[in-house]
Amino acid sequence: MLYSKEVVKSIYCAVVKPQISLGFKILLNIKIESNLLGSQFRIINALGQEVKQGELSNLNSTIDVSKLPKGSYNMFIGTENYSHPFLVE
Repeated sequence: MLYSKEVVKSIYCAVVKPQISLGFKILLNIKIESNLLGSQFRIINALGQEVKQGELSNLNSTIDVSKLPKGSYNMFIGTENYSHPFLVE
Protein backbone atom coordinates (compact mmCIF):
# COMPACT_ATOMS: atom_id res chain seq x y z
CA MET A 1 0.00 0.00 0.00
CA LEU A 2 1.40 3.40 -0.96
CA TYR A 3 -0.70 5.35 1.53
CA SER A 4 1.13 8.31 3.06
CA LYS A 5 -0.26 10.44 5.90
CA GLU A 6 1.88 13.35 4.69
CA VAL A 7 -0.05 13.47 1.42
CA VAL A 8 -3.50 12.11 2.28
CA LYS A 9 -4.45 13.61 5.64
CA SER A 10 -7.55 11.50 6.27
CA ILE A 11 -10.27 9.41 4.67
CA TYR A 12 -13.34 8.34 6.61
CA CYS A 13 -16.98 7.39 6.06
CA ALA A 14 -19.82 9.27 7.70
CA VAL A 15 -23.52 8.46 7.71
CA VAL A 16 -25.62 11.58 7.19
CA LYS A 17 -29.40 11.98 7.30
CA PRO A 18 -30.44 14.83 4.97
CA GLN A 19 -33.11 17.13 6.39
CA ILE A 20 -35.31 17.14 3.27
CA SER A 21 -34.74 13.69 1.77
CA LEU A 22 -35.88 10.38 3.22
CA GLY A 23 -33.21 7.87 4.13
CA PHE A 24 -29.51 8.19 4.82
CA LYS A 25 -26.45 9.11 2.78
CA ILE A 26 -23.05 7.54 3.28
CA LEU A 27 -20.34 10.09 2.58
CA LEU A 28 -16.63 9.48 2.16
CA ASN A 29 -14.77 12.51 3.54
CA ILE A 30 -11.27 13.08 2.15
CA LYS A 31 -8.63 15.59 3.26
CA ILE A 32 -5.57 15.88 1.01
CA GLU A 33 -2.44 18.01 0.70
CA SER A 34 -2.33 20.65 -2.04
CA ASN A 35 0.02 18.59 -4.24
CA LEU A 36 -2.86 16.11 -4.83
CA LEU A 37 -5.38 18.82 -5.75
CA GLY A 38 -6.94 17.93 -9.11
CA SER A 39 -5.83 14.29 -8.85
CA GLN A 40 -8.03 11.50 -10.12
CA PHE A 41 -9.40 8.96 -7.67
CA ARG A 42 -10.67 5.41 -8.18
CA ILE A 43 -12.69 3.28 -5.78
CA ILE A 44 -12.11 -0.46 -6.14
CA ASN A 45 -14.28 -3.17 -4.52
CA ALA A 46 -13.04 -6.42 -2.93
CA LEU A 47 -13.29 -8.18 -6.32
CA GLY A 48 -10.90 -5.67 -7.91
CA GLN A 49 -13.63 -3.93 -9.92
CA GLU A 50 -13.62 -0.15 -10.30
CA VAL A 51 -16.96 1.07 -8.91
CA LYS A 52 -16.45 4.85 -8.87
CA GLN A 53 -14.00 7.41 -10.20
CA GLY A 54 -13.62 11.15 -10.29
CA GLU A 55 -11.41 14.14 -9.50
CA LEU A 56 -10.47 15.66 -6.14
CA SER A 57 -11.11 19.34 -6.80
CA ASN A 58 -10.92 20.53 -3.16
CA LEU A 59 -8.53 19.97 -0.26
CA ASN A 60 -11.59 18.72 1.67
CA SER A 61 -13.75 16.60 -0.63
CA THR A 62 -16.89 14.57 -0.01
CA ILE A 63 -17.90 11.61 -2.17
CA ASP A 64 -21.36 10.05 -1.92
CA VAL A 65 -20.91 6.27 -1.63
CA SER A 66 -24.54 5.57 -0.66
CA LYS A 67 -25.16 3.51 -3.81
CA LEU A 68 -22.26 1.16 -3.16
CA PRO A 69 -23.18 -2.21 -1.64
CA LYS A 70 -21.95 -2.97 1.87
CA GLY A 71 -18.39 -4.18 1.79
CA SER A 72 -14.69 -3.43 1.77
CA TYR A 73 -13.21 -0.93 -0.70
CA ASN A 74 -9.90 0.72 -1.53
CA MET A 75 -9.56 4.28 -2.73
CA PHE A 76 -6.61 5.03 -5.01
CA ILE A 77 -5.56 8.64 -5.50
CA GLY A 78 -3.32 10.15 -8.17
CA THR A 79 -0.74 8.66 -10.49
CA GLU A 80 1.26 7.38 -7.51
CA ASN A 81 -1.85 5.38 -6.49
CA TYR A 82 -1.87 6.42 -2.84
CA SER A 83 -4.39 4.00 -1.39
CA HIS A 84 -6.61 3.81 1.65
CA PRO A 85 -9.10 1.07 2.60
CA PHE A 86 -12.58 1.84 3.90
CA LEU A 87 -15.81 0.00 4.71
CA VAL A 88 -19.37 0.71 3.66
CA GLU A 89 -21.67 -0.69 6.34
